[in-house]
Amino acid sequence: MLKLDCKFNILQKIRCIKAQFTATGKSYPPHVPATSPIIEYLTFTLSHRIIYLIVRQFQSHGIRGIYQGLFSTIIFRTAFFVWWSTYELYTRLFKRHTRLSDASINFWAGGLSAQTFWLAAFPFDVVKQRVMTDALDVEKRRYRGWWEAWVGVWKKEGLRGYYRGFVPCVLRAFPANAAALFMFEQTMRAMEH
Repeated sequence: MLKLDCKFNILQKIRCIKAQFTATGKSYPPHVPATSPIIEYLTFTLSHRIIYLIVRQFQSHGIRGIYQGLFSTIIFRTAFFVWWSTYELYTRLFKRHTRLSDASINFWAGGLSAQTFWLAAFPFDVVKQRVMTDALDVEKRRYRGWWEAWVGVWKKEGLRGYYRGFVPCVLRAFPANAAALFMFEQTMRAMEH
């Protein structure tokens, strides 16, 4: 029987329990009592789950526990200027140098801008994930903050560490974002008429 170690914060425990559900095919893992907070959590509606998690995080780690990784997320999100600016750049280049239809230009510019975005933003996403999944207890943390996580990745793994998991991300990014921007532009055109 599969038994995973679930000694993490509440979100990590939930992911661990979900993994056990998938691996064992049981309604809940046998080593988790049906009255545990995890099983209780899984019976809540989405809105109750969010409130439950916020309250649990606040009770155990204060306001800092709720906002762990916020600065990392802000840094990552600032890279979205790359996506939108390159989308505009690629759109203008395609219009100027090709005879593609507007819909095709939107598709290709959307996909290429997503690739450009992830090339620029992926290191920030890796560091964000490491900060957000770090222990909530100050004594158990690997990183004190964003900069320490950034330097830690560099020292331990070098440039390759910043791009761990990059290939699956960009394989998904082109078609997903090309289709999304194509549909966005098509909808905007339809609303104009």
